[in-house]
Amino acid sequence: IASDAYIVRFTTAADFTLDGHTNDDDVTILGAFYDAGSSGGHYWYEGDGDFDGGIDDDDVTIVGALYGTDAPTPLELSTGANGVFHSTLPADSAKDKKVEAQLNSDLLG
Repeated sequence: IASDAYIVRFTTAADFTLDGHTNDDDVTILGAFYDAGSSGGHYWYEGDGDFDGGIDDDDVTIVGALYGTDAPTPLELSTGANGVFHSTLPADSAKDKKVEAQLNSDLLG
């Protein structure tokens, strides 16, 4: 992988550790930076799940709602289990089916 490459992966809004799971590790990050929104300038990886710059009860709610969930796998995305790619592609034309097949191929290797 090139040193200037971007690596993209799916995760949940509260997976601050980017390990694919919303769990105690993410709660620890949120707790370390939590200040009831009294300071600004915080980032998502510090626990700012709603991107408002503060770490407050709204972020706790996001972690609570997503706690115990995992990021979708490429197989789930490509087969439409979560409906992300599958539902966004019209299945009526040959071109759309070709695009969907390419997405499946790219995601599944």
